[in-house]
Amino acid sequence: VRQAKQGFSPGVRNIYGKIKKTIKHTLIFGIGSVVNSAFGLVLVPVYSKYLRAGEFGVLALLTVTLTLVTIVLKFGLNHAFFRHYYDTEDETHRRRIVGSALVFLTLSSAALVSLLYLFAPEVSAALFTGDKPRADLLRFVFLISFFEVMTLIPDAILRAKFKSARYSA
Repeated sequence: VRQAKQGFSPGVRNIYGKIKKTIKHTLIFGIGSVVNSAFGLVLVPVYSKYLRAGEFGVLALLTVTLTLVTIVLKFGLNHAFFRHYYDTEDETHRRRIVGSALVFLTLSSAALVSLLYLFAPEVSAALFTGDKPRADLLRFVFLISFFEVMTLIPDAILRAKFKSARYSA
């Protein structure tokens, strides 16, 4: 009789609650992403006012370089992290997963960024053919990519624990 009044069995209510929670957090993550992209859009007039066309092109090339280096440095570890993190309910094992991922990312990213940092003049010559070298800017991009990769695991933990408000802040 009680189930008939509420209309759904406990299993269905549980699934409904999980779907509701997932939609809520997806929206919050999405809003954070949209706000981040909106900053880029808001900055376009600033860029066009203070940068010449060639400088804007350099900025675009540096941004693409940052994106590509960051993708390579992440090794697709965010997807692997979630798979293994959700495979276990044991908090000790989850801590080992987090620790292993952090150590691997830190060491591998530090090694690769160090190499890129050393070879920045050569990368700059290849990237900016016919233009003045911008090795210092590339070094800065490589350092930024290292720190962006270092946020991968903490961000993944926030997402895994459904702390969407902290993640998007």
